[in-house]
Amino acid sequence: MPAPKLPPVSPKITATLSDLHAETVSLGIAGLAWSALPFALGISGDSEQILTVWTVATALMGCVAFAFSAAPLAASAFLLIMGAGLAWMMWHIGLPFAAITASAYAIALTAAALINGRTIIMHRFGQFALKEKSEVVSLLLREYEDSGGDWMWQTDASRC
Repeated sequence: MPAPKLPPVSPKITATLSDLHAETVSLGIAGLAWSALPFALGISGDSEQILTVWTVATALMGCVAFAFSAAPLAASAFLLIMGAGLAWMMWHIGLPFAAITASAYAIALTAAALINGRTIIMHRFGQFALKEKSEVVSLLLREYEDSGGDWMWQTDASRC
């Protein structure tokens, strides 16, 4: 029995402004949900739980900074909220250096996400500009072929 034929999938290569806003809101909510754990354990957690939360949260922050670089505002929302939760937890349990480290880590990852986001946008802009130039050249060559003339390649007889 042959496999069923699936319709061709056309990937969506652009995002609308509302798509980006929805992604920002959803990552902001995820940041709030994930930062609830440091707030809860900062009050009543033992050292093993706090270390586990620190490890998971910093790894998660790194993953978000990498995976959501194309949506830098969304990544920034998550990173800053999660970093604030970690910093509060560490400050509350009496580790101010760890609180400063959490804040610096969140700020550094946010800066990296913004820089990578800008790089991605500039790369896409370059692709669009290159595509437009290619279309112009194709149009000029098509016009040249349609006109049947060879004016493009003629030179002055004295310069040949």
